Amino acid sequence: MSGSAGMRGDGAARLPRLASPAFVGRVRELAALAQAMVQSPALVLVEGEAGIGKSRLVLEFLASPAMRARRGLVAVCPPFCEPDTLGPLLDAIRQATESVAGLGLSALAGTLRPFFPEWAAHLPPPPEPLDDPRAARHRLFRALVELLDRLRIAVLVVEDAHWADEATVEFLLFLVTRPVVWSSSRPGLLVTYRPEDLPANTPVVRLSSRRPAGTTQLRIPLGGLDVAQTGRLMSSMLAGESISTEFVEFLHRHTAGIPLAVEEVLRLLHDRADLTHRDEGWARRRLDRIDIPATVRDAVLERAARLGPPAQAVLRAAAVLADPSDGAMLAAVSGLTSGDADQGVPEAIQTGLLQQDARGLFSVRHPLAARAVYDTIPPAERRALHRRAADLLQHRTPAPLARLARHFREAGDIASWLRYAELAVDVALGSADEAAAAALLYQLLESPDLPVGDVARLVDKVPFVGFTGPARLDILVRALRRAVDGASLPVRERGLARLHLARVLSMGGEIAAAYDEAERSVAELPPGSLEAVRAMDLLGRPEMFAGTMAANLDWLRRSAATRESGWSPAERLSLVVGRASALLRMGEESGWVEAATIPQDAPDATTRRHVTRGHLNFGGFAMYWGRYHRARRHLAVALTLADRHDLMAVRDVVVATQVHLDWFVGEWADLAERADAVAGADDPSPIIWAEAKLVAGMVRAATGASVPDLTVVLDVARRYSLAELYMETAAAIATSRLADGDVDAALSVTEEPVRIVAARGIWLWAVP
Repeated sequence: MSGSAGMRGDGAARLPRLASPAFVGRVRELAALAQAMVQSPALVLVEGEAGIGKSRLVLEFLASPAMRARRGLVAVCPPFCEPDTLGPLLDAIRQATESVAGLGLSALAGTLRPFFPEWAAHLPPPPEPLDDPRAARHRLFRALVELLDRLRIAVLVVEDAHWADEATVEFLLFLVTRPVVWSSSRPGLLVTYRPEDLPANTPVVRLSSRRPAGTTQLRIPLGGLDVAQTGRLMSSMLAGESISTEFVEFLHRHTAGIPLAVEEVLRLLHDRADLTHRDEGWARRRLDRIDIPATVRDAVLERAARLGPPAQAVLRAAAVLADPSDGAMLAAVSGLTSGDADQGVPEAIQTGLLQQDARGLFSVRHPLAARAVYDTIPPAERRALHRRAADLLQHRTPAPLARLARHFREAGDIASWLRYAELAVDVALGSADEAAAAALLYQLLESPDLPVGDVARLVDKVPFVGFTGPARLDILVRALRRAVDGASLPVRERGLARLHLARVLSMGGEIAAAYDEAERSVAELPPGSLEAVRAMDLLGRPEMFAGTMAANLDWLRRSAATRESGWSPAERLSLVVGRASALLRMGEESGWVEAATIPQDAPDATTRRHVTRGHLNFGGFAMYWGRYHRARRHLAVALTLADRHDLMAVRDVVVATQVHLDWFVGEWADLAERADAVAGADDPSPIIWAEAKLVAGMVRAATGASVPDLTVVLDVARRYSLAELYMETAAAIATSRLADGDVDAALSVTEEPVRIVAARGIWLWAVP
């Protein structure tokens, strides 16, 4: 035993002080990155798992000779993925400049006022609001590009794009796909991300596929270091001394050569004095008897446990804050005195768990380490830390609303969480960031702590234009059912919640249930109220799988008889468009009388949206009625209004409908290619995609080309209850199968459409 103790003492006595790891195993990647970035414009994607060395590669590039005379901007996406519209980019810009005075920004920069209120004195006046969220987003992105240009940013780095808010990712797509807006100093784009942590259907994966001609593109996938590189990394941390081959191979085997894992485990072994020096270099004692930590998490937690109380408190505060914070913030959130915090910060930095950036701000050095620390904080202490963070952040200008919402939520302050989350929703909606607004709204609506009286108001804010997926549908349905089933709501509020429930169920294809809730809401809403009329109009809309034409017409007659004159022009116009559309869809000539009352334009944004939607609807229905000249006129008006007023979502539908009209009137020159272009546009809606694919397929079938499989189009039309498209697609498939001599297959595909038409009594649907 004495011999063993003596050996440990000798080894420990000459353990070198651990150094920061050298840059190992990425020389070729660094050279390729630098070469690509010289060729403007460039897009470089660096991908790899956590701890693989993406950030280190970026840092080495920014410090390389290639960047000596160029300016880089680094936006880091935080690990706590709260919806924060363009937060990483905005924070990076704030660090790049204290003022925009003297930059010579154009009037377009007035769009930036909501995002940089501290610069309002030096920004132009805000431009006129736009109705269309896509147009507003497009204008905001153009303003940001101009600001980057004026700041002479040569390389924009976005780190950890897998945590990026949707608006930030959309901005990156804008940079990549629209180089025409760049000046001669257009920035290169360097993006790092973890492929395994990318959200499903994220636009990040489209960055490389949407690049225009002339853009230099490079994808750098980073893997683990090999055994030799792992040895060099370990040696660099131990004063360049030799490492035993056995120890290197052992560590490589247990860490897969992930640089962060190698570094963390070696630090842990050093802290344990679990290293000894032998003839061939440094080795680990008794490799077969002491278990190495299986994950970086274990290594981080054991190292954190060795810290003194002040350093542990600082580290926990940094993990709770998540974003880089100054020393005063760390001290306040941790509850330490300034003296104890001053003692704890250097100790936490010395272990490598806490880091300080060039701005003097502190954060846990890696997201994995931050999460490991965060998860070990006892619940009561975690709530207290979040509470302190929230109390401090309330005094920031501008207030970080999404961060405040998260801290209050985790602190258990439900009322404050709801207040700040809804404020963040309103800001996101005001800046056309439907994705961030929706994420916050669904988070609120999913909470069992949300008062039932707030449910209908919040659902009314949900941007249904971006509605996606059964999971979100389920959140809305459960929240609304909780509201309507509760005994605490007044009758009118219950009726309003029930009307919202009917709308959501209808969107999800649960038409029978939607009709039931809408009918019950009519009985609960005040007779003659706008809400009651909207419920009746919902019941008047013909659907494929519920109701009859006679019942629909009866509800439309009841709604028309109860309309009041006190409603606003926009409200009345919305109802007229909806009523006329329902009548025309059922083949009722009276629908054209109502359609004739719709103007060609409108003075205000809200009314203008209804006018444009009306002409689009009437153009589509005129096409199915066979009134092709009228269809052309209505669609032309809709297209003009959409172009004039930046209603981009409506414009896309108009173009798809015009392509469809060309099929009916025989304008088939290049029609299949034009339809393919519509279907292949950037993120078309399923409805636009299906309509365009149907046209392309029918043209190719009619001209003797190979006939594509239209069953997917049929499924989309059925799923979204698009009766006319469903019938027309079924007819096209049946025609193709009859041409092949397969009568049974033709009868099979038309069986349900014929049954629907007969049951609903809407014979117009059978015309296509």
